[in-house]
Amino acid sequence: MVRSAIAVFLRLAVFGAALPAWGAACIFVPQAGAGTTVLNDGKEVVELTKARYFDPCARVQVAKGSAQAHFVNDGKPQWRVLNEGQRVDPAVLAGGAAADTPTKSVGRSILSVLTEPKERTTHGQKFFDKPAQVGAPFGDVFIPADGLALRFVNLEGDARVVIVDDSTRATLFEAVAAQGMTLERTRLRAGGKYTVRVTSAQVRLAPVVFEVTTPQQSAELDRALQAIAADSALDAVGRAIARALLFEHEGLSFNREIALRELKP
Repeated sequence: MVRSAIAVFLRLAVFGAALPAWGAACIFVPQAGAGTTVLNDGKEVVELTKARYFDPCARVQVAKGSAQAHFVNDGKPQWRVLNEGQRVDPAVLAGGAAADTPTKSVGRSILSVLTEPKERTTHGQKFFDKPAQVGAPFGDVFIPADGLALRFVNLEGDARVVIVDDSTRATLFEAVAAQGMTLERTRLRAGGKYTVRVTSAQVRLAPVVFEVTTPQQSAELDRALQAIAADSALDAVGRAIARALLFEHEGLSFNREIALRELKP
């Protein structure tokens, strides 16, 4: 197999050198049930065993098996299922920085998710400075129709979470952090701002503010997520990547992080 892979590499490297442009980045995922997947990116031959980021994308060719390639094109996340000998057409990767930036961001996040230590709730654990490291929502946030489950980690055992409506100052949600909570769409105002406070007997995390997406953006996301869920070519990993690209493209970093949690071993 090694000799065969090297031979494929040499043939593809020669062919790849003739391509005029490589286009943007993409994320490759092994196709479920396709057996061993081997990729050649023009520099090396690699066995694809989990989600992996490639930049540039169009020079990557499937040398064996089958894979999904995820990228952003024409203002929305897209994907292709590629079989042996195929690569992504460079024409669909031309979108400039607006298309390439979300893919690169998700690619870096995937590496972080797959290499970070296991989450834990430990009494006496010091709070981190960034809300993303404890699970608190931040920035613009999309609330799905069936709610958004929050999971708080790396906090002291007695830590509590309170979410307050910035407009009315009313407390909408309150729970023990380790138990988590679910944000319900019907209880949050579209476009509304909310403050999250996480406290324990010993320390207090700085308040974090998030804003719910507008009705129009939420409706567009609902439709896009339904399309991802309905595509039979995507497995669980592929759907997580597609959702993460969608959220990152829409500037929803917190939702992107939740989608990528599904990749954790």
